[in-house]
Amino acid sequence: MAQRFRHLKRISVTILTLGVTVLFAGCSTLQLQVEEDCNYRAHLRTPIDLYISKRFPKDAPVRVGILPFSVPANLSGQSDEVPGLGNEIAWRVKEQLLSTGILPIVEVLSRHAWPGRRAEFHTGNFEAIEMARHAGYDLVFLGNIERLSSLDSLTAQGKLVETESGMTVWSGTSTASTNRHNRESIRPHAFFIKREPNKVYTRLLADELAMCIRKNMMSEEVMPQ
Repeated sequence: MAQRFRHLKRISVTILTLGVTVLFAGCSTLQLQVEEDCNYRAHLRTPIDLYISKRFPKDAPVRVGILPFSVPANLSGQSDEVPGLGNEIAWRVKEQLLSTGILPIVEVLSRHAWPGRRAEFHTGNFEAIEMARHAGYDLVFLGNIERLSSLDSLTAQGKLVETESGMTVWSGTSTASTNRHNRESIRPHAFFIKREPNKVYTRLLADELAMCIRKNMMSEEVMPQ
């Protein structure tokens, strides 16, 4: 009887172990498949390709200048060698806009020479627009990173402005998020390793945010909130 009881106990432990393994695998597969995600909303939407075709002659070398994004103080650059998140995202947005083939010339402007302070974003950025116009840019892109509400997401407000008229062609809000921290935390071995709760996936989020901004600008559909 005792031998039979020990045998049944081993079977119970094995079943329990398999059940826990399946539970973790199920959680990872069903809940955490997506690693980066994009949500956006346009406040003002003008189809960029249609605007370009109507506003400028065919095959005109339309020039777009991108200001380094205004960012919270803890994400700003320390020097020219360490430019900060605002510059990094501006360069990524440049690559994304060039990849569309709609805007032939896209350049990132020097932060020190081109005004774009956070306080000016909602009041017109008139000085930046005027300087961009004098430098020969047809359009200027201005962006503002909102204060962080989560370690795993970045939200940016952006607008594309025609320098000649000061008219806003497009404006919107874009959010990039990741579930990598949650995905790592739910793994079975996560209980036995040292966690880093303050880890921010800045590079991944910057890439995703740039793609999200491009989708927001070029899409004709409104994302559900």
